[in-house]
Amino acid sequence: MNAYFRLVGHSDSAWHDRFFGFVASIFEDGRTFSPWGARGGWVDGYDVFAMVFDDQIVGTVGWQSMRYVINGKERSGYQLGAVATRADHRNRGLARLLMNKVLGELDAPDQPVILFANSSVVDFYPRFGFRRLVQSSFIGISMSIPRPHLRQVWTSQGQQTARGWPSIAPEPVLPARALPRATTIQPCYFI
Repeated sequence: MNAYFRLVGHSDSAWHDRFFGFVASIFEDGRTFSPWGARGGWVDGYDVFAMVFDDQIVGTVGWQSMRYVINGKERSGYQLGAVATRADHRNRGLARLLMNKVLGELDAPDQPVILFANSSVVDFYPRFGFRRLVQSSFIGISMSIPRPHLRQVWTSQGQQTARGWPSIAPEPVLPARALPRATTIQPCYFI
């Protein structure tokens, strides 16, 4: 039995399908990353920190490098996602090890990191310094998709942006503009 960390990056395509299968096996809502990967979503800057056991992925934390504008200043940071552990490997500290590994790789201790979490895991993240924020809106655009092909984006207030090209609305809680991918999921955490 062999357990180790593996960083799965953009060019590590041999491990992409393993990751997609892992995610599909974890999330009960049928979520899968395969279509995202097929559309070219696994870009340079998206990495998965994986715990591998007997050549199978048993836990992951993904991160996407992002550019934020916070209080009028541009900053580099990350968005975390695909934080998951296979059921038969839970309660062994694997998610904690992976989160510590990911946060230990930040470029600076005050680097902004966000994640979106479902209600079943909201108590997990504060132990890593995350705090829950009420989300007023989160708007992002993908620079790799030509402008006419951007899908329309909804803010959390339900206002649609013109032609899918979002603009930043006044944002008292999380003044961030993130690239790539548009999303408005609650709750939001920010470290």
